[in-house]
Amino acid sequence: MLRPIDIIEFSEFAGSNSEDIVIWVGKSIAKIFLQKMYPEIKDWNVEKLSDKRSVFFNVLKIFESLGYGLIIPIFKETSILVFVEDGISTEEKDNIIAKNLCILYKGIFQGVLEELGIEVDGEETKCTLLGDVRCTFKFDLLTDKFDKKDTF
Repeated sequence: MLRPIDIIEFSEFAGSNSEDIVIWVGKSIAKIFLQKMYPEIKDWNVEKLSDKRSVFFNVLKIFESLGYGLIIPIFKETSILVFVEDGISTEEKDNIIAKNLCILYKGIFQGVLEELGIEVDGEETKCTLLGDVRCTFKFDLLTDKFDKKDTF
């Protein structure tokens, strides 16, 4: 497991425009987690969207247990909000490069969704490093839509 300072140092080594690299690292982590947690599922495209929602929730709980903070997903019909409280970036609040930790979160969340076959467009809308209470990520669904019974 990488410590937050390791990720920050890696980002500094990668250069000032390392966002794509950090997102790729997050997506790679997400892919490995899904493969390890659900080795029996070879094609997520045949799974129901409601089942994918449950898997996404379960994966976030694993990251939560690994110390990534309190991670709360909210499912709406056409989007997913992910709130992160007390995330790994709080340890490094005074380090300007700690923003790369938020980029890692975005990569992980987006990577899990992509691996599940859920096409999204995502962004971080609020950030504790900028003075917000929690980090908030919004992922708009590009092709699918959740049933009302699957939203909360």
